[in-house]
Amino acid sequence: MSDPSLANVERAELADLFDLVGPNEPTLCEGWNTGDLLAHLIVRESDPIAAPGIVWGPLEGLTNRRMDALLASGNFTALVERFRRGPRRAKLLPPLEAAMNGMEFFVHHEDVRRAGDTPAEPRSLLLAHEAQLWRRAVLLARTMLRHTPVGVVIENALDDEAPVRLRPGSHTVTLLGKPSELILLLLGRGDAAQVTTIGEAADVEQVLAVNFKGTVFIVQAALAALRARVHPFMLRRTKADAASAVSLRALHRGEGDPVVHRMIERHSVSPADDLPLLGKIHVPGA
Repeated sequence: MSDPSLANVERAELADLFDLVGPNEPTLCEGWNTGDLLAHLIVRESDPIAAPGIVWGPLEGLTNRRMDALLASGNFTALVERFRRGPRRAKLLPPLEAAMNGMEFFVHHEDVRRAGDTPAEPRSLLLAHEAQLWRRAVLLARTMLRHTPVGVVIENALDDEAPVRLRPGSHTVTLLGKPSELILLLLGRGDAAQVTTIGEAADVEQVLAVNFKGTVFIVQAALAALRARVHPFMLRRTKADAASAVSLRALHRGEGDPVVHRMIERHSVSPADDLPLLGKIHVPGA
């Protein structure tokens, strides 16, 4: 029997969490509580007239009015059940459900879990779901970081063979984390995401200064989610010091010594372009 889709799992678990916490708890979505987030999710997938206002300014007022109308009903439990059932097309077109909603529901699930004074720790997702999020992360990062002034590499902490160079450069920043954590960073939840940054402090600052929360990036995220495969020609592998890479991945799995001595990023710019990164590795929580 195949594993349930990421979209189905996250929909069910997020609905359970809404039931548990109610409509008035904080979220990582600025200005929204859990009631607002639930209304957003229902409008997004069941109101084709108002949904475009999520990303298109001229219809934003209509979207907000439709969300307010849902909340004015006063029956939060009924709204949760409506979200839990999902629209009819979700059952008729499972591939569309998977492409459009897996990443969306994961991120909003974490928006609730990691908000407030006592944010929850990251979850352990199925490896198949992390693999799905890795494909999304590569596509998102390639789009969102294409204009950064320094080289950028993203690396999957769950896969020893998956570093991907997004941009070349004489200075390079590496973003290392589980795919789920990289997704949170790329979609504007950097303060809550557990991603290791490797590189000169000034270079890291330039990469993290990208406006991941803008409307354009929300649209790009939705488009990237529809592209289910990462083609080989899009990937440019990098080489890293094996022992250090293993140590960094162990940190993300909660294993091993939290002291990482060095990581050397090799990229094909010149033979003398090996950059020792001693003292330039930032590990969240370490």
